Amino acid sequence: MNVMKKQKGAALIVVLSLLAVSLMIGLMSMQTSQVDERLAGNYRAAADVQMAAERAAAQGWSERASHGRDSVDMDVLSRMSWESFTNDNYLHAGEEFFSEDAVEAGCPDGVECYFRIFDSCEGDNHCIVAMAAIIDGSGRVLAESEQVFVIFRLSNDAVDIPKGPDGGVISVYSPSFFRSSASTTFRGVIAVKGEVDVNFHNRSEYEIVSRDDFDDIDVPRANADDGYVSSIDINAPNVVQDCSPGGKEYPDNIDIIYCPGPVMLSGASYHSSLNGKTVVAGGGIAAYMNSWPRSVDISFISGGAIHISSRGNRDVRGLIWAAGDIAIDSSMNFSGLIWHEGYYTSGEQGIEISSNFYFEADPSVLDSIPDLSSSNGGGSPDIMGWQ
Repeated sequence: MNVMKKQKGAALIVVLSLLAVSLMIGLMSMQTSQVDERLAGNYRAAADVQMAAERAAAQGWSERASHGRDSVDMDVLSRMSWESFTNDNYLHAGEEFFSEDAVEAGCPDGVECYFRIFDSCEGDNHCIVAMAAIIDGSGRVLAESEQVFVIFRLSNDAVDIPKGPDGGVISVYSPSFFRSSASTTFRGVIAVKGEVDVNFHNRSEYEIVSRDDFDDIDVPRANADDGYVSSIDINAPNVVQDCSPGGKEYPDNIDIIYCPGPVMLSGASYHSSLNGKTVVAGGGIAAYMNSWPRSVDISFISGGAIHISSRGNRDVRGLIWAAGDIAIDSSMNFSGLIWHEGYYTSGEQGIEISSNFYFEADPSVLDSIPDLSSSNGGGSPDIMGWQ
């Protein structure tokens, strides 16, 4: 009895203290686990959106020929958040920043990703910029990627754009002759190494590059061996292979109608969807425009010769570029460029015009032809960096 009376309850206090310490350790462990879980979730989300941005950039690379290219201040672009980058109506200094819409790429469920293509990123190089984000049901951004840049340039292996001593694009080029048997009104720069026998109208405003400077001009190559024709990728999304394009309708995303052999376009061959397209042929091209509309925007690039004929006057805009001779038997108002490569040495090859002809130089026609819009020339694209 005396022993029981001497008990003070110390064991209870010790046990309660141990329970309290254990509870605190347990709570701390749970908090640490929750923090670790959040960190792991955030890391996974960051990894997912970055991988999605890489995927969008890769899709942009494969579809680069199918979308318009923007021109913006890259310093401003590089500091953009997801909301600004994907906002096609984004304003900078009170003006719309983008002229082309962002392109949505195919990304995994739960992740949104977009890319844009730009003309000038580092000097004259082009680039694709992509971003991705995870967004909850209320539209709140839970995680966003860093910007992924694919910097590329158009190589100069296949195409040399002929430029004069002052750096301007040559309007008419031929290493042999340029003749016209009818009255010709001409406004542009002529680079012809051989004979220039043209009856220029007094309204003409032209410049003839000195023959001493001719050899310094890069020769434009169209031929099917090492020129533009040989560089065509028939698997590209903007190219269709068709050697009989008579009266057919082509989708808007098609830029080039390609044939490894010759192509003939008769009056009945014209369809409105040909407007703005480029016909590329490994062989010759014959275009008979008798039933075509009065105003046409079309370019011809041939590994052989080009012959254009029609009755009646027409307004034609485009590039006429041939490895062989060029013959135009049609009264027309033509704006664009005419290049004769002089690839074939047998026979008389040159540029011959046998109808009244009004020529206005327009180098901007190159902007609508894939791999010719770059000041570097054209040809196949080379990736300069992926970051």
